[in-house]
Amino acid sequence: MNLLRKLIGAGFILFALSALLSVTSTAEMLAVSHADEAIRQLNQQVNSNPRNAAAYSLLCRVYFLLDDWDNAIANGERAVQLDPEVGSYHLWLGRAYGRKAETVTLVTAFLLARKVAKEFERANELDPDDWTARRDLADFYVQAPLVVGGGEYKAERLANRTQSRDAVGASLIRAMAALGKKDMVEAERQYKIAIRESGGAAGPWLELARFYRGRTRWNEFDDAVQHALSSPKKTSEDVFDTGELLVTAGRMLLEASEELRLYLKGNTVDEHASAFRAHYLLGQILEQLGDRQGAIGEYRFSLALASGYHPAKDALRRLGA
Repeated sequence: MNLLRKLIGAGFILFALSALLSVTSTAEMLAVSHADEAIRQLNQQVNSNPRNAAAYSLLCRVYFLLDDWDNAIANGERAVQLDPEVGSYHLWLGRAYGRKAETVTLVTAFLLARKVAKEFERANELDPDDWTARRDLADFYVQAPLVVGGGEYKAERLANRTQSRDAVGASLIRAMAALGKKDMVEAERQYKIAIRESGGAAGPWLELARFYRGRTRWNEFDDAVQHALSSPKKTSEDVFDTGELLVTAGRMLLEASEELRLYLKGNTVDEHASAFRAHYLLGQILEQLGDRQGAIGEYRFSLALASGYHPAKDALRRLGA
C-alpha cells in the first residue's frame, strides 16, 4: 500500500474541464486529448497574461493527469495565489499535494497531508454543492490519521450536512466511513441505499462493484458491473470508469475494451477520462490478452497525445519497445 493510501486515500478522480472559466474551449479539449499541445497553449496564455489564474489551474490539472506532481503543485499554488476564492483551484491543489505525498518521506508526507486537509476544506467552504469536493474531503477524513485532520466522525458529520441536498452522496460518504471502521455490513448497506436513492444510476453501482472487488466477491462484482453497464443513467464518465475498473480487476476484458472504445468514439469532454489514459488502458487489456504488438500500438498512441505520460513509457520499456 503506497504512502498516500495510508495517509490520505486516493479519491482523485473525475471532473469536467468545461467548468473552468476564462480558458478557451480549445484548450479544454486539448487537455483531454492532446496534453502536449494543451501545455504549450496554456503556457502561451500565462506568458501573455501572468495573472491568468484559470490557465494556471488548468495546467495544474494537465500535469496532475501526467503524474507530474511538482509541476501540478507549482501551477496550482499560483492559481490559488491569484484567485483564492475559486473552490476548484483549492481542490486540485489539494489533490496534487496528496499524490506528491506518495513519493516522499514520512515526515514530508505528514506536512503535505496537513496541506491536503486545508485545501479540501477550503474547497468545500467555497463550493458546498460540489459533490466531487465533498467526496474527496470525505475520503481524506476516512483515510487520514487524526493527527493530520482525519477521522471517520468528521466524514459522518459531512454526510449529515449533505443529506438534505444530496441523499445519494450522503449514503456514499456513510459507506466510506463504515469502511474506515471496518464495518463491511454497514458499508454494503449504504452503497445499496445510494443505488436506490439514485434510481439505479451507474455511478453507485460502480462504487458497490469496487467494494466487492476489495472483498474478492467476484460473482457479486460481476453482477454490479452488469447493472452499471445496463443503467439508463450511465454517463460518459461511467463508461470510462467501467472500463478502467474491469482492467484493474482483470475481469471481463472484452467488455472493458468495448467500453473504452465506446468512450473514445464519443464527443463528451471529461478530464479524468482523457484519451491518452483510455489508450493506455486499452494497451493493458491487449497485453493481458497476449497481443503484444497491439498493446505497443496503444501505448505509443497514448504517448503521441501525452509524451510525458510515464505509465505508457514504462509499459513500452517493459515490452522492449
